Amino acid sequence: MRATPRPDTVAMLLAVREGKPDTVRTLIASGAELNARDEAGNTALIEAARFGHEDIARELIATRADVTPVNNAGETALSVALRNGHEDIALMLRQAGAQR
Repeated sequence: MRATPRPDTVAMLLAVREGKPDTVRTLIASGAELNARDEAGNTALIEAARFGHEDIARELIATRADVTPVNNAGETALSVALRNGHEDIALMLRQAGAQR
């Protein structure tokens, strides 16, 4: 049986994918889980890295989102950022302790 994700998890991942930093900040302030995962194992930080949302990635890192999770495809936020050419996000992730 598949668990139903919390509403704030769905809202967080959607806000990240759509590039809505104000919504992400509001969700963080209301206690949304920073490291929750979607069905593919992606966290908000992995999605920010995928879509190149540098401001959101910075906010997530500043609020202590885990930089190390690996999704179901074996990807990390760092590997996703590098694959998609988002060097600034990759640098932020490395400075926060991420490794491939």
